[in-house]
Amino acid sequence: MILKTHFRLTDTHLDDLKHHLFPGDGLEASAIVLASSNKINDQIIFLVQDILLVPHSECKRKVDYLTWPGKYIEEAIEKGEENNCQRHSKIDPFYLTNGKVKLTPLISY
Repeated sequence: MILKTHFRLTDTHLDDLKHHLFPGDGLEASAIVLASSNKINDQIIFLVQDILLVPHSECKRKVDYLTWPGKYIEEAIEKGEENNCQRHSKIDPFYLTNGKVKLTPLISY
């Protein structure tokens, strides 16, 4: 069975992501989103808990290319692990880029 997937975030998180990923210069940008996940019936719902914006100054940004330091992924994983202990629910890190905004889990199950 294929599960429907939904990604939920607040207007504030959406605005922060839009401004960071699309700053108006046409270059790639990146952010990492920490989201809790819940399975309800035939759906998986991801709810954004936190956003880590990867600073443009620390990235090599081109129109169709982006590299950024791995320390941001490490930070996201650590934050997710900290939150898992405090909330007793799983926090999944994802990364987003502006080329083709896609959700890519940093950790696969």
